[in-house]
Amino acid sequence: MPRSMRPYLEYQADRVEAVLAAHRAPGRITGGTVGPRLIRFFLNPAPHIRYAAIKRLSDDLALAMQVPTLTIDKGKEGVILEFAHPNPQSVSLMNLLGEAGPLPFATALLGLTDDGAPLLSRFSAPEVAHVLVSGTTGSGKSALLRTIAASLVLSFRPDLTQLVCIDMKNRTFKPLASAPHLVRPAIDDAGEAIEALHSLFRMIEWRDRKGILPASTSGDGVLGNSCPRTIVFIDELADLVMAGGKDATETITRIAQRGREAGVHLIAATQHPSSAILGSVMRANFPLRLVGQVVSADDARVASGRAGTNAHLLNGRGDFLAVAGGDRPIRFQVAYIEPKDLLSHVKRIEFAGSVSNDLPVYSLDDQGGMVEIERNAATESGQGINLLDVKPVKIEPEPKEEAHTASAITAAAKMAKHWPSVREAYFDGKVNKSKLCRSLWPSAKRYEGRFATWLDEAVGILEADINSATSTATAAPGGD
Repeated sequence: MPRSMRPYLEYQADRVEAVLAAHRAPGRITGGTVGPRLIRFFLNPAPHIRYAAIKRLSDDLALAMQVPTLTIDKGKEGVILEFAHPNPQSVSLMNLLGEAGPLPFATALLGLTDDGAPLLSRFSAPEVAHVLVSGTTGSGKSALLRTIAASLVLSFRPDLTQLVCIDMKNRTFKPLASAPHLVRPAIDDAGEAIEALHSLFRMIEWRDRKGILPASTSGDGVLGNSCPRTIVFIDELADLVMAGGKDATETITRIAQRGREAGVHLIAATQHPSSAILGSVMRANFPLRLVGQVVSADDARVASGRAGTNAHLLNGRGDFLAVAGGDRPIRFQVAYIEPKDLLSHVKRIEFAGSVSNDLPVYSLDDQGGMVEIERNAATESGQGINLLDVKPVKIEPEPKEEAHTASAITAAAKMAKHWPSVREAYFDGKVNKSKLCRSLWPSAKRYEGRFATWLDEAVGILEADINSATSTATAAPGGD
């Protein structure tokens, strides 16, 4: 606790105890926490005092403490009194990334909880497969989406984590425009967005058909087929649904239902998460809800999927609740990064496979194996909160003849439809390979380096598929 805060906190604690004593409901402040925007007091009432009697005094306590609102709840610490920090502090994403240490694979950093711990979200966990972000204008939805995307871009290689950004306002993801993690430039047109969603679902079907699993760590230390995790961001989901109609709703629902096992995850933000707009089936497929300030208690219930979260009492400007399954909601302050600062970090990523800071990250070695990294120090000590905390392990490489880089597999999927008609021209040297590389990887400049390796490997995958199909047809018994 900062020394400058001690007199203020002691004064407020004295005021609480005085008001309780005056109303014959004595109790003592036994501790608390100071968050970036919220202060908590832990109150231990006398044994004969009922919780309801204290809760009825919330307005009197707020008046005595000279705070706008005071929330009273109960927890393992006793009765919890929550009120706004008199000098709210912002949470820096870059500082928090440095303090949290290397993130576990396929994990995003959301912000800082009121207990002072980093809040992480691991997308491979069933509890976090897809995320619905809700809140009114000014609650910080777009900033939260940008924070999640930035933490992924700054922490993981683009051949392990890819982004698809649908931004109907064309503002949220502009600082990430040059990041090699983007499969295509940010989409701000409803028609193109629907086409992209259909392509994503076809990719899910292709991965399922080929038995390809997303890159991940598992208990036995075995790396599945190394296709990348694909994170799909949608800023203002309701606008897209209204513009795209039934087609958009059905496609998003199908992606949500089948995406997790194929490594495709949705993160969608909306001001209006109602069943009338999104449909109950779609809403049921977002297990993690991040809820900012809303207008009413009813809106809070719809956004979070449960009653009693008090999201309508949040302070806005990045003050959020994380609601997952039957766990108690976690209140946190969104980590923030200025768009211009994010742009400068992204510009340092000069080619696919690099990151823009000095944090240790997951990487693939020359044999296709995943290099082990140390566990998040904050999570190890119990101070961090991870919605699924799995220790990273050493990953053994797949056999050399079967190993393919994720970027080559993705490129093969993109080329598969047209390959039979262009393969002859390709091998005759009539195809501009540099132009083809640029169409497959936006950060490529010409057919050279890793892009040449990936393209050659993708062609090898496509040829192997053709040879396999030819062999099967030749081996089939002929008719008379």
